[in-house]
Amino acid sequence: MSHSSNFFLKYSYLLKNILWLGFDNILRIISGLFVGVMVARVLGPTNFGSYSFALAFSGVFTTLSLIGNNNIIVRDITHNPSKKDEIIGSAIALRVIAGSIFFICSIIANSIFSPKYVDPNLKNTIFIISTIIFFQVVDVFESWFQAKIMVKKVILAKDAALVLGIILKILLIYTKTQNISMYAVVYLIEYILTAIFITCAYYFSNDRRIGLSINLELLKKYFYKSIPIIFSVLAIYIQSKIDPVILSKWLFPKDIGMYSIAINLVDSLAFIPMAIYTTAAPIISGAKIYLSPKDYQLRLKYIFTMLLIVSGIISIFIFAFSKSIIFTLYGIEYASAATLLKQMAFRIIFISYGIGRGLYIVNEDLFTYAMINTVCMGLFGFLLNIYAIPLYGIVTPIYVYYLTSIIFLVLFDLFYKHTKTHANNALQLLLDPFKTIKSMYAFVAHGIFIH
Repeated sequence: MSHSSNFFLKYSYLLKNILWLGFDNILRIISGLFVGVMVARVLGPTNFGSYSFALAFSGVFTTLSLIGNNNIIVRDITHNPSKKDEIIGSAIALRVIAGSIFFICSIIANSIFSPKYVDPNLKNTIFIISTIIFFQVVDVFESWFQAKIMVKKVILAKDAALVLGIILKILLIYTKTQNISMYAVVYLIEYILTAIFITCAYYFSNDRRIGLSINLELLKKYFYKSIPIIFSVLAIYIQSKIDPVILSKWLFPKDIGMYSIAINLVDSLAFIPMAIYTTAAPIISGAKIYLSPKDYQLRLKYIFTMLLIVSGIISIFIFAFSKSIIFTLYGIEYASAATLLKQMAFRIIFISYGIGRGLYIVNEDLFTYAMINTVCMGLFGFLLNIYAIPLYGIVTPIYVYYLTSIIFLVLFDLFYKHTKTHANNALQLLLDPFKTIKSMYAFVAHGIFIH
């Protein structure tokens, strides 16, 4: 077989995996949006607000229990495939230990923390959702599939569980169930099924064996490498998902329901800039290695331009039609969410800005700076929300997000020597629409692969 045939075969294999990942993301976004709309309609603003609080509160601990070391596991399996049993076994052991600790923390926090208004089913709902920590440990098997570039099987396993979970949710919707604990049970069942299906997929793909072992040196290595990642993950979660928990100290579940509807709608559209990022990442990485610094910066500028224009169009659409969007999807009962959605419309621009900035951070190997920046941003936003929400109410987190994004994503980068050039270029595009349009014209006219 010729060299070109081998290359084509490998390329086709990668393309299939990308398509499967795309299919999985689209299925989850569409199902999450439409099933979420039906759940919100059945529960009503008050119950939906309590459910949103439960998801956000337990999400702190379920997210931290993952300890964010998937990329390290994939790398180690790729470099040492013969040691996969030790790598996977040690990673699972660490997940079990971390999961147990964070589960205990969630129980303690659940018993201490009390929102302004307590739904009688709220604490049970939080407990049920928190138990998914123990079923998330098998996600480590997914790292093996990623290392082998065999995502089809694991996606089929996860999507089978997703579809069964959707069917159960539809049954609850059909019977107009308003007990939020029942929706938490379905949420848990979906994770249990996912764990079973992924474990089976690994078993049958690995010569019908599990065969795991624990290497204490590896376990310690993963523990130490996970510490800074955990802080970053916590900061990102606080910055993007913790709002319902903070708001619950001063506002009622109905208010939280309105806020959750608006922010979920905006954040669900983040898959569009993420799709651009996923497509552009290998192009930018190649430009960094093989092209001149000028051409590398040019490609970064083109990608950033595309992100800003796409996100700008989305923001204008949301701003102009926020009332119609809310009334059409959720009904007049959620009318107050339309005002919040309009004020959140430009959030997608800052999300896109952060995604484009991520391309530069990755290719310039500025992970330590990014971690410190993210932690500071999350902490500053959290403290500012605590101070300002009693004064300004439900709109506070919207403008705190805008303010922290400007300070930490834009201004900090302008004063840090390794990000100054990129930040200047990005800020010019952000503030000068004509420059952005001109840059986009150059992108369309000449193409991103221009030499």
